[in-house]
Amino acid sequence: MRIRPLLKAALLGWRRPATVALALVAAACAAGACTTARADLAARSSAFAQLMAASPQYLETVTASVAFNQYQYTAASITSGTFAASTQQVYDALEPDVPLAPRAQAWGSVVNNGHPVQDAPVSIQPPHWNAPMLTLGYTEDYQLHARLVAGRWPTEVKQNAAGVTTAEIAVTQATMSLLHVSLGSTLDNGISPTWPDGLIVRVVGVIAPVAPLSAFWASTGVLQAPSEYTPGPGSPPNWDLGAFVGPSELASGVLDDWDAQVTWTMPVDTAMTADQGAALQRNLNFDLTAADESLDHSAEQINGVSTQYATQIGPLLLAFVDAQAAAELQTAMPEAGLGAIALLALVLLLRWTIVVRHAETETLRARGASLRWLAARAAGESALVILPIGAVGWAIGVLPHGTLPSALRWISALLPLLLPAAVGLWTFLLHRALDRRGVRRANHAPRTAGYRTARRAVLFLTVAALCLLSLQQAHAHGLSPVTGIDAVSALSPIAAAGLATLAAAALAPPAIRMLLPPIRSRRGVVALLGLTRMTRVPGPALVILLVLSLALCTADLAVALARTPVRGSGAAASSTAADAAQAGLLMHHALGVILAVLAALAVATACLVVALVALGDAAERRASAARLSVMGLTGAQQRSLTLTELAAPLALACVCASLTATPLLWVVRPALTQGFTGDPRMTWVALALPVLIVVPAALATGLAGAGLARRGPAGSLRRGDYAEGI
Repeated sequence: MRIRPLLKAALLGWRRPATVALALVAAACAAGACTTARADLAARSSAFAQLMAASPQYLETVTASVAFNQYQYTAASITSGTFAASTQQVYDALEPDVPLAPRAQAWGSVVNNGHPVQDAPVSIQPPHWNAPMLTLGYTEDYQLHARLVAGRWPTEVKQNAAGVTTAEIAVTQATMSLLHVSLGSTLDNGISPTWPDGLIVRVVGVIAPVAPLSAFWASTGVLQAPSEYTPGPGSPPNWDLGAFVGPSELASGVLDDWDAQVTWTMPVDTAMTADQGAALQRNLNFDLTAADESLDHSAEQINGVSTQYATQIGPLLLAFVDAQAAAELQTAMPEAGLGAIALLALVLLLRWTIVVRHAETETLRARGASLRWLAARAAGESALVILPIGAVGWAIGVLPHGTLPSALRWISALLPLLLPAAVGLWTFLLHRALDRRGVRRANHAPRTAGYRTARRAVLFLTVAALCLLSLQQAHAHGLSPVTGIDAVSALSPIAAAGLATLAAAALAPPAIRMLLPPIRSRRGVVALLGLTRMTRVPGPALVILLVLSLALCTADLAVALARTPVRGSGAAASSTAADAAQAGLLMHHALGVILAVLAALAVATACLVVALVALGDAAERRASAARLSVMGLTGAQQRSLTLTELAAPLALACVCASLTATPLLWVVRPALTQGFTGDPRMTWVALALPVLIVVPAALATGLAGAGLARRGPAGSLRRGDYAEGI
């Protein structure tokens, strides 16, 4: 027997247009917030990926190094297998903190610092030149990064009866063209004093880089191409050469006791998101004042040896973080304005939901229903409508593929859950206030008009002072590399629009009263009725003025930022200035579409609020509209009356937004200069374009909302002025 009341309550909630509209708007807010955040992150991640792709690949690595003589003492034998295990150990030590590319892209190398070649060919030791320096290096998986042009890969190590070792080497085409020797030729006589046991190197292969600009070949140095070196002024020069040895040479001890360096190189995952890149910059302790701008990471033990970590990605990440901070402010300001407009729409729908059931709850209250029961009934009835629709909207926003901040995921889920509670709480507070108001009126004298005027003035001045202080703080604070964007900077459009609305609300009523005498002397009732209503009931006009001023300020700012020309940079590639300019340029291009979408959403949401205000105002005046209709006011005249009521706050909003947009841009300019390479200006296009869109859209939606409320005015007159609305 209890199921029937529940079904009746559920069907009753679905039959209330106000509750369904509230649920739909809440679902749209949840889905829109998640979708906007996902699109914002995708745009910033796209800019980050383009920045990483445009930078040299050798900058996008993390290296770990140790002296070879320390490393070899910790291992029983050094083979390609044990060396690969050490590479895996380094990779495992870095992976929890640093987003790395797959393990297959990492490599380790053992490279000596070069040794003189005795009895070298004339091609590499011209007359009066010093002996060439030969650098031998073993690099993991170098066969994956090179292709064999001639000969074969180094595989054999031989030792003669005199103890002289012959090792096979592979050289690049650039080195081979300098040597002018044939395959199978040797480069030394085996009696070098720097090689204790003697060593002869034999050229058995010629290789060519598969990707010469890759991080692998950028780290090889002279192994890739020979270079001419002059020790000092007046000293004869010499050639620095390099050659690759194979796993057999490493295992046989060819590199033992050499002044060699062991290095493991781990490429960073360039497919990470913008948030991951910013987190990487925060986690790594960069020393930006050092000449090499490298990072001293915490020491790790590889085979018992303290290993030094270093990277050159710091300046690149820092340039991106600065550009991202400015970009987040560019999107945070329109998002804050859009959020405020959406919140106002939800409040209006909440009020509408309460108003349409006010007569019913008053009747139940008169019959003895308690306030708690009324609140629980209203909340439960609303929950049966809001929760299913809100869950669908939340799923639409959360389930699609893409990274989403966890905080936003839970906040968007809380919105549909809190609205039914808000309906019940509003019902409870409304009826308790009505009960107490009746008691107060019976026991106390009514408050005078002077008291209400003074209270309104104090409220207006307090809000105006808060708006001014907020704008001053936003202009003085800017952005900080530590704190990033603060709420004051993001809420600047709201403070500017609120201040402009207060100024217009203070100046508009006297101006309207000055217009009333000349209008009374003219024929026609539309203008007189419209101005009289705005003077007596300024609430709807004030809400329309606020929301349209905020929407236009938001749209003006977004359009101005999207149309800002970004300055280039003449700095050298991979320099700090070039990184900052490139990061700012890529971020600006990536956010252009996001800013345009946010401006359009702000305008659309503001038009929705205008429609809701017109709908609520017309619904409360249905009986008055019906009487005017019976007295001869035609439908066209009623629409003209609505247009008059909408035109005044709309015109004031356009003026307020146009006068506020330029100072607003000046307020946030100090914050935008950090990481934003352009100079934003408020042009006439940025001011005119939103106005040209808002004016017809707001008038059309306002007329539509008022038309929904004025259904059957003559019938409403015959049935009486019912308070339950539509």
